Amino acid sequence: MMTFFQTGNHVFDTLLTIIFLFLVTYPIIGGFSWFIGVLCYTFFF
Repeated sequence: MMTFFQTGNHVFDTLLTIIFLFLVTYPIIGGFSWFIGVLCYTFFF
């Protein structure tokens, strides 16, 4: 697993990396889900 933080504590590094990746990918996944929702609403309703 990639680590973006090096604090010396492996568990804390892993937790910070997971939080960081979640915060980075959340808007991208949200945009895709919004777009798929618009397509479904347009074609199915």
